[in-house]
Amino acid sequence: MYSVNMNSHVERFCLRLLLLHVKGATSFENNRTVGGVQFPTFKEAAQKLDLFQDEELWDLTLHEASSEMMPQLLRELFAHICALASPPNAKNLFGKYYQQLIEDFSRHPGHTPDCQTCLNNALLDIQDILIINGKKCQDFGLTNPTNYSTAKTTDPYDAVSESQIGVQMQAALNPLQRETFEDILSATQNETLPQRCYFLDGPGGNGKTYLYQTLLHSFRGKKEVALAVASTGIAANLLEGGRTYHSQFKLQVPLLDTSTSSMRQSSNDATILRKAKIIIWDESTMAPSDALRCVDKLLQELMKNNKPFGGKTIILGGDFRQTLPVVAHGSRSAIIESSIKFHPLWDKFRIIKLKINVRSVDPEFSSWLIILDSIVKEIYGDHLHPADISTFEKIAILCPKNCDVDNINEEVLSLLEGESYTYLSTDSIDDESQEDRDNYPIEFLNEMAPSGMPVHKLKLKIGCIIMLLRNLNTKRGLCNGTRLIVKAMRQNVIIAQVLTPTSERKTVFIPRIDLAPSNTDLPFVLRRRQFPIKLAFAMTINKSQGQTLDRVGIYLPEPVFSHGQLYVAFSCVKSSADVKIQVIDGLKNVTFLDGAVLSFRQTFMHTSLNNRLPSGQTFHLVV
Repeated sequence: MYSVNMNSHVERFCLRLLLLHVKGATSFENNRTVGGVQFPTFKEAAQKLDLFQDEELWDLTLHEASSEMMPQLLRELFAHICALASPPNAKNLFGKYYQQLIEDFSRHPGHTPDCQTCLNNALLDIQDILIINGKKCQDFGLTNPTNYSTAKTTDPYDAVSESQIGVQMQAALNPLQRETFEDILSATQNETLPQRCYFLDGPGGNGKTYLYQTLLHSFRGKKEVALAVASTGIAANLLEGGRTYHSQFKLQVPLLDTSTSSMRQSSNDATILRKAKIIIWDESTMAPSDALRCVDKLLQELMKNNKPFGGKTIILGGDFRQTLPVVAHGSRSAIIESSIKFHPLWDKFRIIKLKINVRSVDPEFSSWLIILDSIVKEIYGDHLHPADISTFEKIAILCPKNCDVDNINEEVLSLLEGESYTYLSTDSIDDESQEDRDNYPIEFLNEMAPSGMPVHKLKLKIGCIIMLLRNLNTKRGLCNGTRLIVKAMRQNVIIAQVLTPTSERKTVFIPRIDLAPSNTDLPFVLRRRQFPIKLAFAMTINKSQGQTLDRVGIYLPEPVFSHGQLYVAFSCVKSSADVKIQVIDGLKNVTFLDGAVLSFRQTFMHTSLNNRLPSGQTFHLVV
């Protein structure tokens, strides 16, 4: 079929979309018929099938969400749409849904639907999310709320409660953790001490996260600012108030050797960093050395001195046995040299090794079963019911590559009871020319699946586990990598609950947004309007780093390709009984077994695997 310019021939473009997606159409009238209703234009038919979306999408999204009668979530949804989609009619949308946006405020005694207090409170909530994304209400034609800085710089933590938790957690520290805790505490209280940078080294399960939490609660209990960041959204969610280091320090993605922080000196984030008594950075070994350079320069500028990290007490934590920074098409040596260990500031860190494993409950964690039938049925069973899906929140299948993750997610979804709904994306090329339209037709763009982007055909069911692919609200734990359960599906909004260990799960409205990553291997910038999520019954091994899971399936269709991947996969559970492995038939031979052992040895910095185990234990791989 001929390519069509969407901007100049909308009807023809929509006809082409319908011909590509509607099977068995017998006439133009039949092609305009959806669900038994014949639409007057091809555009309306394509819109009904989600094949074509224009700026009316945001109106439809807010209309669907407003029926849920959740004004706070509606405000968050409006802010997410503004921050991540930049609709040109944002001011009109705010006016149209004003009553629904302030409904909870207008119910308060003495307030009316048209009171300025209600308006200002609603704008405060919206501004809070916009600020996280580097924007303000005025950017969308709205009035900036009054007293914003006063309202949003108050301490979000209850000092009494934090202090009590901190005392309880201190009592459970082992001797090495306690010594480290007191050492770090002394460093924050005496600014003349030269040693203010620490690196907590230890394999998974050696109590790093528990020590982080103890420090955070203890400092917050004294009404002091303690910040927690991590290299991934999943790891950040494990720390209360945690954010990704990109979000906290305002660093671009991906980081380059010329990158600097975009944080303004007068911003609220800058004020918080100046006040911070301690900064904890988990899974820092996954960050490139350029991240350390950027953070050091930012803190020096904020504190107006030349001390390492501006004189702040900073605790890095991680495990160099696990996965290192991702270097596209990089050699093994290039990956290692990109790590923080090769940064000049590394000499400023005191390395503390945590040696007591507090995660493993199985001292004989030394052998695994290779499953040759189906890793999916071994982990999830023969069928799933939506009511039981929460029991699988601490269970996952891990794979080295995204393509295998997608295939397994599809298989698990087929086991979940209920009807599926498919959401289609709308794709385009930024600043496309006639040559681009000829060379890259829409059906070609639909087939693209760059890393970090949702697929064109997103198939979901009620109760399925999904993962966010973008930061929505890092302060609420809605980060890239956050896992959720789908509770309801509308045509333009998905209602989901965050998977957290607490009994009270946060509900969130997820809209479609525009995604256009520039760090892909494509010769153009692909812009995809889709829900920023993917299925998450399975995930990549890199995504699982830092997590503790109750049960894990490891799918190895081929040897792992990166330093530390096998180690990460095996170390996130508590005992050998919690791990099941599937190796495809073609790799069931001695060469693979030797390669697996070598991969482990590389993971442990070329130290033999058995030397890392407790005395007398060895690894087996049984086929």
